[in-house]
Amino acid sequence: IFDLFKKEDFQEKGFYIEDMDEDYNPAWLISFPYIEDREELEERLNEAGSLIEKKIDEVLKDIEGKEDEYK
Repeated sequence: IFDLFKKEDFQEKGFYIEDMDEDYNPAWLISFPYIEDREELEERLNEAGSLIEKKIDEVLKDIEGKEDEYK
């Protein structure tokens, strides 16, 4: 998942993203500038969550049926 996860898509939307290598499972640190307005902040968090879900779904589709290649 690390190799196929497109971090550029997060950067294009104004998120800072980096791999968290010390974790066994794939993990990323995603951040963005603080937003004082609660509704705007909530929208931004939802955007990040939706993007994470979309990218993981894309990776899982890309590796489907290729289990032997990733062992």
